[in-house]
Amino acid sequence: MQNARSFGWAELGLPDYPGRSLVGTLWRGDMFRYNPTTGAHAVLGTKVRREPIDIQALAAGGRRTVYAGGFLNGGLSSVDTVTGAASFHRFGQIEAILRDSEGTVWIGQYPDAKLFRYRPDRPWNSPEYSPEGPPGTPANPEAVLTLKPELQARARSLAEVDGKIAVGTVPEGNRLGGGLAVYDKDTGAWTFTRNVVQDMSIVALTAADGVVYGGASIFGGLGTTPPTRTAGAAFAYHVERAEKLWERELVPGIAAVSAVAVAGGAVWALAGHSLFALDPETGGVLRRLELGTRSNDGAIAVGRRKLYVSVDGALIFRVDPFFPHRDPQLLVNFPHRRLAAHEGWLYFSRGPELYRVDVRR
Repeated sequence: MQNARSFGWAELGLPDYPGRSLVGTLWRGDMFRYNPTTGAHAVLGTKVRREPIDIQALAAGGRRTVYAGGFLNGGLSSVDTVTGAASFHRFGQIEAILRDSEGTVWIGQYPDAKLFRYRPDRPWNSPEYSPEGPPGTPANPEAVLTLKPELQARARSLAEVDGKIAVGTVPEGNRLGGGLAVYDKDTGAWTFTRNVVQDMSIVALTAADGVVYGGASIFGGLGTTPPTRTAGAAFAYHVERAEKLWERELVPGIAAVSAVAVAGGAVWALAGHSLFALDPETGGVLRRLELGTRSNDGAIAVGRRKLYVSVDGALIFRVDPFFPHRDPQLLVNFPHRRLAAHEGWLYFSRGPELYRVDVRR
């Protein structure tokens, strides 16, 4: 299986390719050729110039490692946080990355809302995007879940909960109603519940004590019908009981709860530039902080007993979840898109570039 970008017919003038052959290019930059008369075929490298790829997903890895996932042309980079060296592998567009408690890396992909299991201690081999090793080499990353039959397009958010991986999704175009998949790492069994939040996509996830907490957006897939809701919502979902515990819209007119985290006995949810501390049991508002001036999507990264909250596409505040009445501290004013915290540092992206800030003090 390959991921084709373009194809057509051409006369190649090669012995095994008489008459017209099918030729084309792959998203990974290679070209292919196939002759329907002889069956001869090949995938060949090209001299197509490589271009930087914008960072779409960012996550903490193991020691001295941060993972970055690419937008559109895709790809996964493992970045050494000391040297800055990046090990890049061609792959599909990555929507979300999660390193679980066992060191396995989970990748949410677009299209088809696929979930991949990647074991960093084994050789990389993506048969579709970057085949490495002889035929028969095991796939790594390995696709373990495809939600296209459930009419989903993007595996947009990931969380680990009680030996399972929760996947929040965005539906295919012209549809509303994302959902929540729960994949059992040990057995491979999974469930999918659409419209956990009615007519919304699930764009952020975290988990604690068997409960998944999420953030939802009123928008669906590209080219979708108009939203039926007017404000994004936070929610809680009990995995074992397969039951939604509560749902709360946070800011009228703000389309998404773009980030969630659990810290200091509260669920923290970001809607526009408003940060909320919510009661985990009821979803009731315990505290509200206004951190910026614009109502764009942002991010939350959990550090060492601190939250780092990105708003306005440039500002990063430090918030103490254990003393929430302390004033937030502005640490960064620099345009960026994605945010992660790891080993006392903040990492954030701008286009294809990755930056870091020491927050250990």
